[in-house]
Amino acid sequence: NSIGTINGGAIAVLAETAAEAMHPGTRAVDMSIHYLAQVRAGPARTTGTRVRDGVDHHVVRIDVVDAGSADRVLAVATVTLEPVRRPG
Repeated sequence: NSIGTINGGAIAVLAETAAEAMHPGTRAVDMSIHYLAQVRAGPARTTGTRVRDGVDHHVVRIDVVDAGSADRVLAVATVTLEPVRRPG
């Protein structure tokens, strides 16, 4: 972006994609994200923790960190996932 760091929207997409990768066959239906810092060195990396595994939904916590700055936490997201429903 104009200040030379990763845009918040890109961080949100990164968190959503990481959450969906933890539960293949699901899609994000809700997300709450807290932005804490901006990337200084990069790359931005994610780690995920399963908070709840239900029958009809899952909740995961995604931490986005700056790997080049001693894993400084950039954002914390809570993502709710539901199975992808196919018609028929």
